[in-house]
Amino acid sequence: MRKMFVLLAILAVSSVLLAQTDFLPVTTDAKALAMGGCIGTARGAGAILRNPAGIGWLDMAQAKLSARTHLFGSMGYDEDVYEDLGTEDYKCSMGFHPKLNNIAFATPIPTNAPFGIAGGIAWGPFFDFAGKNTISYTEGETEYEEKTTYKGGFHLLMPTVAAIFAGNFAVGASYGFAFMSPGGYKGEYEQKNPDTDGDYELKETVTGSMLQIGAQGRFIDRLDVGFSYVPAFDMKLDDREYELNETDYDWDDIKYEFPAFMAIGASFDVTPEITIAGEYQNRPWDDLEIENTENGIENGTSIRAGIEYRGPVALRAGFFTDKLLYPAEEGEDEPASGMGFTGGVGFMAGPVGVDVAAFYQSAKWEEDPGTGSDEEFKVSLVGAAVTATYETDLFGGK
Repeated sequence: MRKMFVLLAILAVSSVLLAQTDFLPVTTDAKALAMGGCIGTARGAGAILRNPAGIGWLDMAQAKLSARTHLFGSMGYDEDVYEDLGTEDYKCSMGFHPKLNNIAFATPIPTNAPFGIAGGIAWGPFFDFAGKNTISYTEGETEYEEKTTYKGGFHLLMPTVAAIFAGNFAVGASYGFAFMSPGGYKGEYEQKNPDTDGDYELKETVTGSMLQIGAQGRFIDRLDVGFSYVPAFDMKLDDREYELNETDYDWDDIKYEFPAFMAIGASFDVTPEITIAGEYQNRPWDDLEIENTENGIENGTSIRAGIEYRGPVALRAGFFTDKLLYPAEEGEDEPASGMGFTGGVGFMAGPVGVDVAAFYQSAKWEEDPGTGSDEEFKVSLVGAAVTATYETDLFGGK
C-alpha cells in the first residue's frame, strides 16, 4: 500500500512541470527564440504561428523547418525536504528530448492589386507538451526509478493570408485546426528490495481550432511595431485511454476554454547592424475555464527583450519573464513567476539560412510536500532550437 501511495505522489510531482509550462504559447522560430522569444515584429514564413502579418513582407517564396530539443534540467525541493520525508538521493531530471517543431511555407502572390498579397501554410505547436522526466530515490533498502515521456502538444495546421500596403504596413490572418496532435504520456518504473516493476500509458488526442490575426508596420524610420491577437478558443483532450500494467481504464475527456491571447512588440534599428526588440504578452489565466470551472489563478504578463548584431554571422541574445498557470503559494491565486535567458547565432549563404538558439528557463513556487509546511519547489531547463530556411523565386515574387 505504501508503494502505491509513493508512486501516486511521484506521478503528481512529475506532472507539476506540465501544469506550469504546457499552456505558455511557444516560439518555434530559432531567430525569434534567441531574441527572448519576441514574435510581434517577426517576419517570414516562421511568423505564421504567432503573427501572420509577418509573411506580408516577403519578396520571394520561403520555406522553414524548425526543431527543438530539451538538453537537461531538474525540478524538486531541496534535499533536506526529501530526507524529512524518509527518502535519500532524490532526483527528478529532464533529459534529452528532440522533436520537429515547425514546418512553414509562404510566398508573395503576384496580382494587379494596388497592395501586395502573400499566402502560406504552417504546422507546429501553439502549446508544447513534449518532454522526458526521470525520477529516482532510495528509501531504506528500497531503490526506485521511473521514466516518463510526455508526447505532443496543441499542434495546428494553419493556412494564412496577408496583405501589405504602401510597403510599410502589413496585416494577416490565419485559421488553425488541430492536426497530427497527440497528447498523453508513456512510462515505466522499477523498484528493488522488494522487486517490482511496471509500465503505464495515457493515450489521448488533442483537438480544437483557433483564429489568429496580426498587424505590423514601420511608421517611422528604423522602428517596427507589431500586434498579434488570438480570440477565445477551445481545446479538448479527447479519446483518453489509460493503461497501467496491462489493465485498461477509460478517462473522461477534458475541455479547456481559453480566453484571448495577445502580444504587442516593437523593434528598433539602433544602427544598420544592431536591432533591439521588446514585447508584452498577456497571460489570461483568470478567465481560463477547465470543464466549465474557473482555475482560480490571477492574470499575469510576459515581458520579453532581445538584441541582434548583424556581422558576418548574426549574434543574438535576450531574456524573458513569465507568469505561470500555477499558484506562487499553495492555496493562493497569485501566479508563480518564471524567467529565462536566450542566445543564438544565424547566417545566410545564398538562398539557404541557418539559425541556432539556446535557452535557459526557471521557475519556483511554494507548496506543502507533505511535511506540514510550505517549501520551495524549483524547476530549471536548458534547451536548444535550430531553424533552416530556403528562399526561392520559383513561385514568382514582388
